[in-house]
Amino acid sequence: MPEAKHPAPQIEFYRPSEVATMLQLATQTVVGYCRKGIIPSIHVPDADSLTRIPKQEFHAWLEGHRHQEVK
Repeated sequence: MPEAKHPAPQIEFYRPSEVATMLQLATQTVVGYCRKGIIPSIHVPDADSLTRIPKQEFHAWLEGHRHQEVK
């Protein structure tokens, strides 16, 4: 009997430029925060430094940092 295939979960992502607009920061600042692990993100090394920010993780991070200063 063939194994039932389950669809892969759909994860939605933001581009650093979209997050930069939301946070009123420069895109390079957001990329730097992603590289430092301040903003949750994934990095695809073989794709010309492609950085993507999972929407659900970003919003959870943002909620947890509402009243904190990012350094």
